[in-house]
Amino acid sequence: MTSAMRSVSKGFRRGRGEGGERHDPYRRDGKRAGSGCCSGCGAVYQRGRWTWRARPYAARAMECPACERIRERTPAGILRLEGELGKRREELLGIVRNVEERERGQHPLERLIVVRERRDGLYVETTGVHLAHRIADALRRTFHLSATLDFSPGADLLRVRWPAPRA
Repeated sequence: MTSAMRSVSKGFRRGRGEGGERHDPYRRDGKRAGSGCCSGCGAVYQRGRWTWRARPYAARAMECPACERIRERTPAGILRLEGELGKRREELLGIVRNVEERERGQHPLERLIVVRERRDGLYVETTGVHLAHRIADALRRTFHLSATLDFSPGADLLRVRWPAPRA
């Protein structure tokens, strides 16, 4: 990992810009009072956290930040796998789906928005920067090719460009 890559990933892991301020308009700075349940995905909000649990008795209906991002098609992470996918297409899609499934099971706000195949490669949008980073990391470990990470703190958006392995 290069020093530029390390500094980018260290900054985005914290999810904060200069002065410790959060720039993500989909995440609240303070905790909401009470508990709630997302009407879209069923995630439960309790004690300031979104989790996968049984719905509490007095939970009110609300929308989680991930469902809001999906509805508005506003990604927090964009991953572009550039190049001819060829025989590796299914393997790449499998890695993307497996990482998303594992991450979503632990973190309800980390989900895929869309996965599209284009002429120039594969295009993936995520609801969280962590999922995009974890997908890029899984691809790096599998194919031994490094990705280019570009984190825009003002926009709270992680762009990952990754050359697809040769078929």
